[in-house]
Amino acid sequence: MSLKFRRVGLIGKYSDPVSGAALPSTRENLLAVSRFLVGLGCEVIVEQQSAVNTGLTGFRSMPTESFGEHCDVAVVIG
Repeated sequence: MSLKFRRVGLIGKYSDPVSGAALPSTRENLLAVSRFLVGLGCEVIVEQQSAVNTGLTGFRSMPTESFGEHCDVAVVIG
């Protein structure tokens, strides 16, 4: 299968907009989507604050401002 997007940026909405509490499901969802994309042959780049606030490691991370230069597409989860 030919991929149109090789470098995928992921942004996690990691806190509840009302209470501000951390959403544990965000980490699980980011990890599941990341693994799926890696399995397809994509490079996954996680938005820096999403990685820090969810404790997600093992993937390259960078600020959102850098996504346009380094990612083919960005996906918001949460």
